[in-house]
Amino acid sequence: MITSSKLLVLAIAIILLVPVFSTVPAVQVEKASPGQTSPTFVWLFGYVGGEFYPTTELGITRAQVLHEASALSGSVGKANLRLVTAVDEIPGKTVNTSMIPVVKEYVDSLEKHASVVYGRIDLQIFNLTSTTSVYQKVSEYVNQMDLNGIWFDHAIVYYSAVGNATFNSMMQELATTFPQLNYILNNAATGYGIITPAAGDTWQNNAYISPTVKPGTYNQVNLATISTMFALYPNHVLLHFDAYANDTESPMGIFADQNAGTEISAISELATQGTHPVTQSQAYSLLYPVMGSWTCLCSIYQGTIYNSLLTGAFHRGTAHKFTSIMAEPWPRMKVWSQTPNDLD
Repeated sequence: MITSSKLLVLAIAIILLVPVFSTVPAVQVEKASPGQTSPTFVWLFGYVGGEFYPTTELGITRAQVLHEASALSGSVGKANLRLVTAVDEIPGKTVNTSMIPVVKEYVDSLEKHASVVYGRIDLQIFNLTSTTSVYQKVSEYVNQMDLNGIWFDHAIVYYSAVGNATFNSMMQELATTFPQLNYILNNAATGYGIITPAAGDTWQNNAYISPTVKPGTYNQVNLATISTMFALYPNHVLLHFDAYANDTESPMGIFADQNAGTEISAISELATQGTHPVTQSQAYSLLYPVMGSWTCLCSIYQGTIYNSLLTGAFHRGTAHKFTSIMAEPWPRMKVWSQTPNDLD
């Protein structure tokens, strides 16, 4: 039996313990609720022109790719999942009129599993002065193929060629015409500079800037570059493995030549570094290479698409590990030496 005197002693003990626990550093716990988004970017290559490249290059069917999209969505949530390069066009391989309904049906199927599906547009091919302008190509992607995201490849090269004012005018015009459209700007070649939004522009609010890992490596990041980009695109920096078919320094080619265990470790380390940065300005997201990007002709892949699945040519069987890494940040737990408002 608990007497009143024992209850008094217990109450005093609890009161004395409160100051002790209040001195313990606060732990931030971030957990994605069903209505909260934490974008997860995945390379899942699809059509190049009228050809379904996973089939022609790797022997993987549309049904198998859609199954992978469903599995990814089940792990990270549809609201979070963003699939990159579902559609691409290159010289000699464009989506002709008869194929548009087929491609549209594929994109619609992907959008059952992902919040954003990106098509690739090379700004060295489709731009302000090309026969088919960038405006026409974006309109085709959005209005005829139902894509709601654009990966602008060679964006920094085109930015350098036309200048800041022209590039920003183009992007702002696109943002005005397609206010809900999402963008990724490839800014791998930082020797050309960094794409900088003009004062008063709003297009960058729906855009991610995308640097690469250091050339000649597969797991080293220039954190100073990340910080500079973060200042221009807060929380919208997306790290990827850039690809050059004929370059032995190509990060994607080097990554693809590692053994499966090394690849898994590299993805885990890069993802953790981006989601748990030393300072907030070094935060970035990672573009996970589930199917894509292109490898180097000099690599064991011989220039074809990187394949992390359990099936198909050059399969690595790493997709399930990549998926578990994607899901790890929920819940995220960070212990900071300062309060969040003090982070730089």
